Amino acid sequence: MSTPLSALSHILSSGISTIESTYAKHGATFPSMDELFQPAPFEEDEVLCQTIDHVIAAAAQLIALVRPAPRTAVETATSVTDCLCR
Repeated sequence: MSTPLSALSHILSSGISTIESTYAKHGATFPSMDELFQPAPFEEDEVLCQTIDHVIAAAAQLIALVRPAPRTAVETATSVTDCLCR
């Protein structure tokens, strides 16, 4: 039986592989964060959209799992305070 961390790692790895292979199949590369956003015509592909959603959810879950609760509380309180002070 896999641990929660390795299960999330598997979701991320297989999802990234699916995303990269979908882009490659269309002769494209996944856009860099340094490039302006320009949606590709194939980005509405249902499997690609679902895979991206799974990667986002697994990444968020991984962060929630590895971040200690006290750190989460402090960072959340700090971010709320920053919002109120602006």
